[in-house]
Amino acid sequence: MANTPATITVYMESDVVALPCGVKETAPFLERLWRETGADCDGEEEDMECSCGHFHRFLLKDGVEEGVPPS
Repeated sequence: MANTPATITVYMESDVVALPCGVKETAPFLERLWRETGADCDGEEEDMECSCGHFHRFLLKDGVEEGVPPS
């Protein structure tokens, strides 16, 4: 990839993930990321085309984002 995309951190135990193309449910997003890249563990970082048509780099993290209470 010529241009390295900004990294979007995905907290695997959160209910939603904020993407440039909007807020998505985390579970279906993680399923798609796993199917397309194989990433499914804390610390894995992969590039994937988002539903907006642009490529983004996603970093997986265990837990929920700090300051965001679990629902």
